[in-house]
Amino acid sequence: MINMTPGSVIRLGPNELGFNSAEALKEIYSSKNVQKSKGYAALVTTPGVHNVHNAVDFSIHKHKRSVVFKGFSIPSLLAFEPTMISTINLLIQNLVKTSIKSESQNNWLTPINMGTSFKHMSFDVMGEFGFGQSFNLQTSSENHFLFGIIPGILTRGGILLQCQAFQKIGIERIFYRKVHTAVRKYHSTVSKLVADRLKEDKNAKSDLFSFIFDAQYSNNGKHEDIKTMMISELFTDSGFLLAASSDTSSTTLSALLFYLSRYPKCYEKVTTEIRSSFSSLSEIHSGPKITSFKHLRACIEEALRMSPSLGSDSREKFVLGASQSMVILSP
Repeated sequence: MINMTPGSVIRLGPNELGFNSAEALKEIYSSKNVQKSKGYAALVTTPGVHNVHNAVDFSIHKHKRSVVFKGFSIPSLLAFEPTMISTINLLIQNLVKTSIKSESQNNWLTPINMGTSFKHMSFDVMGEFGFGQSFNLQTSSENHFLFGIIPGILTRGGILLQCQAFQKIGIERIFYRKVHTAVRKYHSTVSKLVADRLKEDKNAKSDLFSFIFDAQYSNNGKHEDIKTMMISELFTDSGFLLAASSDTSSTTLSALLFYLSRYPKCYEKVTTEIRSSFSSLSEIHSGPKITSFKHLRACIEEALRMSPSLGSDSREKFVLGASQSMVILSP
């Protein structure tokens, strides 16, 4: 039995404790006395090439964060916003077409799996953000095989994080053969996207490529071997963002619509808040109006609370010992 006494602190194994409280979360991730567990190193697919998730070394992690977070800065998001809005509008157009088509046939509308629709949209957005090109999931079924990859990648990562020994035996080749085949196809698809992006000027698009290029050049001070590093860096960083954004975005948006459809008063407040501020669809963009929507923000946060987009057992290590939630931890 993992724990004989239920509570916010659970003994997972020798020298391992699990904390389940908001207070512990704040203490752990605001402390400089904490570093990532070595288990994250098992998630590195290419030796020496890390992303912000699997980088254990503090200096590497700090560098990766600075590169990726440049893409999420306000100026970068504003520059990328037209591309994102275009992808969102395509989702809306597809929903409208489906409703008109089904309404003309009978009085019932064809049910739509919004989780799938949101996945298509989020993948296309992240494709544009990472590689400057869309996967075209909303207009073609050619790349729909991507959806079979993410669950396998997350499952593999969860297993390796708990038991790094499985990395040596290649667990995905034994238990996830279909996923392994799909991953190889994914690598081929992404490699083509990277190759096409490398043919363009680094500032041709507001995407992750330009930030990684600047970071690599500032580190090296020369263009030697920068293309090789660019491919590896872009591959691992964009791959992480794809895996991190697809299910999380679709789950949150689906949950939001689900709860709004079942709480008419909340739905009325949100729609009134939005429609009274914008007279047309083209007016909707980031800015002070959207950030002032208290009801919309409250509904999004409540949807996140009631249906968390992703649960995980993150592994961290206390370097010099610590006190967490009234529990004294030795080094």
